[in-house]
Amino acid sequence: MNKNIYYIYPLIYLLSGIIMLIFPSNISDTICYFIGSVIIIYGIISLITYSKVEEDNFFNKILLIISLACIVFGIFMIAKPKTFVSIIPFTAGIFIFVESISKLKEAIRLKKDGYKNWWIVLLFFIELLIFALILLINPFKVIEVTIRFIGLIFIINALSSIWQLISTKKAI
Repeated sequence: MNKNIYYIYPLIYLLSGIIMLIFPSNISDTICYFIGSVIIIYGIISLITYSKVEEDNFFNKILLIISLACIVFGIFMIAKPKTFVSIIPFTAGIFIFVESISKLKEAIRLKKDGYKNWWIVLLFFIELLIFALILLINPFKVIEVTIRFIGLIFIINALSSIWQLISTKKAI
């Protein structure tokens, strides 16, 4: 397997982070428009599926309710993207918290393997953990700032991953 593939995810993080830093409000609205559209399409497909079913049972009625709810929810999401954008920081906080834990596990593994600069990965863990906790404690304040903040965290995560890949490649 080509080892350069491991650089793809950090580069995606880096690019996403840069875009989030530069265009925070566009990103938030675009995400809502996209997700709302997907939900509407799902609702329409489910509604078409319901209309083709011949038997009238409990599960088909549930399908009808879900179909209509998806269509209404998707329309509301597109009409009021700012309402839904407010959950992005909390979700990102959870994601970044999980990422920080993976950095901690990596730091412990590097220390156990005798890598002398293991503590740098530990510093990245601490940094990401602090950012994650900030997002989890106060997720609904200033959405654009939060999206920029998430972009910065993505950039830091990308740079730490690239540093890790380069450092461990040299050590091996």
